[in-house]
Amino acid sequence: LLRLRDAADVHAEADVFAGTVRPRFEVSPPAYVLRAVRRGPAFAWVERAADGPIDPTEAVGPSFAVRAARFAAGLRFDETLGPDGTSDYAMGSETELLARLGRAGARAWYARDAVVEHVVTASQVETDALVGRAYRYGRGRWRLGTSRLAAARLRVRGLPLAVLGDLLVRRLAYARARRRSDAEATLRAAWRIAYLAGHLAESRRARGLAPGLGAA
Repeated sequence: LLRLRDAADVHAEADVFAGTVRPRFEVSPPAYVLRAVRRGPAFAWVERAADGPIDPTEAVGPSFAVRAARFAAGLRFDETLGPDGTSDYAMGSETELLARLGRAGARAWYARDAVVEHVVTASQVETDALVGRAYRYGRGRWRLGTSRLAAARLRVRGLPLAVLGDLLVRRLAYARARRRSDAEATLRAAWRIAYLAGHLAESRRARGLAPGLGAA
């Protein structure tokens, strides 16, 4: 907190301040797990080489600050995003708020020495938990329009052809990896499949349909 306040005092031009977030694993995951999944979405892991300006959306929930004046002016979180008591919600409440700030012209600063450790429980490094997080991340990215696939115009029954094509490729990769007993490739494919399933679920929701597609 002191280091974030130091950054806020020095960088009057910025409204958002992000710190370093390192995972504190209750049980160290195998090295292949860290290679197979995206560390930011999976573990809220943020670590840069040096202080400096960043895009506001590079800040993550466990360690960032926003000037109080922004909230006094009416800034609020979108309560339709983020944890809601279910296991398949769309992630991204902080990202949506920070993206809004960015569009409004807010600047952000990364303070490398403002360090927190984010506890990652043993259950959170298990495959089911990682895949579930990828699904929620995929839902959030689609809803926020930050996935490059969201811009795809070709559709099949309202579903993006690019997403369906990528999903087919990943399912084939998953099947091949399982046959080879390649744990890393299997998890990498499973993560991407769940992420894409989140895209499809959000696409269906936007059209007034039940999501209908889980992470499996």
